[in-house]
Amino acid sequence: MKYFFLIILFFSSFTVAHSQPNMQWSKIYNSTAAQDDYFIDMKLDKDGNVYVTGYSRLSTFNYDILTLKYNSSGVLQWTRTFDGRANDYDVSVGIEIDNNGFIYVAGNTMDSVGSSRAFLYLLIKYNSNGDTIWTKKYNNSIDTTDNYNFVQSFTSDKQDNIFITGMGGGHGLDSTPPGYVTIKVDSSGNKLWTRYYKSPAPATDIPNIIVSDKIGNIYVGGNSAAGNAVLIKYSNSGDNLWTASLGTNIGWNRIFFDNTNGVYVGGRRILAKYSLLGNLVWNKFFASSYNSADVQMDSNFNLVTTARLISNGSLFATVKYSSNGDSLWSKTYQPILPSYNDPYSIAIDKYGNIYVTGSTDNHSFSQFFRFLTIKYSPDSTFNWAVHYNNGFEADYQAQKILVDTSGNIYVAGSAKVFNGLDIALVKYSQLTGITQTSSLIPQKFALHQNYPNPFNPTTKINYELPNNSFVQINIYNSIGRQITSLINKKQNSGSYTVNFNSGEYNLSSGIYYYSLLLDGGVVETKKMILLK
Repeated sequence: MKYFFLIILFFSSFTVAHSQPNMQWSKIYNSTAAQDDYFIDMKLDKDGNVYVTGYSRLSTFNYDILTLKYNSSGVLQWTRTFDGRANDYDVSVGIEIDNNGFIYVAGNTMDSVGSSRAFLYLLIKYNSNGDTIWTKKYNNSIDTTDNYNFVQSFTSDKQDNIFITGMGGGHGLDSTPPGYVTIKVDSSGNKLWTRYYKSPAPATDIPNIIVSDKIGNIYVGGNSAAGNAVLIKYSNSGDNLWTASLGTNIGWNRIFFDNTNGVYVGGRRILAKYSLLGNLVWNKFFASSYNSADVQMDSNFNLVTTARLISNGSLFATVKYSSNGDSLWSKTYQPILPSYNDPYSIAIDKYGNIYVTGSTDNHSFSQFFRFLTIKYSPDSTFNWAVHYNNGFEADYQAQKILVDTSGNIYVAGSAKVFNGLDIALVKYSQLTGITQTSSLIPQKFALHQNYPNPFNPTTKINYELPNNSFVQINIYNSIGRQITSLINKKQNSGSYTVNFNSGEYNLSSGIYYYSLLLDGGVVETKKMILLK
């Protein structure tokens, strides 16, 4: 077993951010002023609608599931709540959208209270208009006199079957502690099979994550009472293909696949790769100071993890690994010393750009937190950082980030704006000031002299692309240190203009350079003069 002690390369104080994203809209959902509304999960559909699930706490013992739909302009389309028969503990754990646009919300419900209490798996299916198609409850407990069924995670496959995993199979409080209980249901909510896993240890085993691979196999990851991280592979029909355990007190909470024979799993202080047969290929244990908040995989099967690093306050720490487990780069970010910063979620766009969101107190005397979202290029270049607190000195905790195919960024979490806890949602766009001046196909690549030159503070840069290419326009100072990247995306053939505003970077008068890079290679570099 290899122990990997993380080395963090501190973010250079010289680095200057790229152009900031534009906030398109922000929303605060508050059911009632004194009622707490908790964010749990968020999904996007192909039309840019945003679906959010969570729950509201009406009283100490009364929780209702809450599901919201916003359109792409941030207009609330509908709100749905679920209050179970016992008017007690009803909470969601996630939301999914199937191939036909139906929305599924999974969670937990208490069907009865008192001596005959019954915790049950809950699954609700809505159409895109918010109409309830059906509501199903599942009792998987072996001991029906003291039912204990507690959902942890769920997923769907290409055939719109739903797979739910959680704790159950025993009393929960008495002599038979719960283990993993995984069920498969069809798109009508009919249970097709149930599978159990229990370690020999006399304590609760907890699954954290369930995913489906491209051919329909099901993977369940979590931890066992025996102190192992457990990964189980089922066939779509429920056959247990293998169970793998790794000796660590930390369980799995993320699972990914490559396009050949690799299964990648992540936990708070560990990454590992298994073969499709369940053999351990490699593992990395982080130092105890690095507790990963999230792990994601890019299109090249690199893994990116983020964690809170304690150092003169705390920092966002982000590390990228290859599919072989080699560390490619590591970065930290702290907006101001000695602020406290807690990362929570990662998203990676189709170009491999990395977005990390969480919260910062920005070293404010009020000690209130706000959303903090940062962006890195695939090569670790810092792009930008944005804060959000809607202008209120209140606590904001970002919990999830998503990026759509157009590069729009969605950040969701909680906010204490009114008397209770509220759900906050923000949408950013990444307009860069790029204009396509002609769709006619040029004869060759060209980078033209900026105009005006000398300039103060803005200038235009024209360039031409005869082929579809991944384009970068980078700005450098006189000693060759990169200031920003105006463009970092794939573009179609044509003629373009991009604006450069030196005022965004507080640059002094002098000579600067700009380069056109296509598919990673420099095509041409030109000189420009800033004259204040």
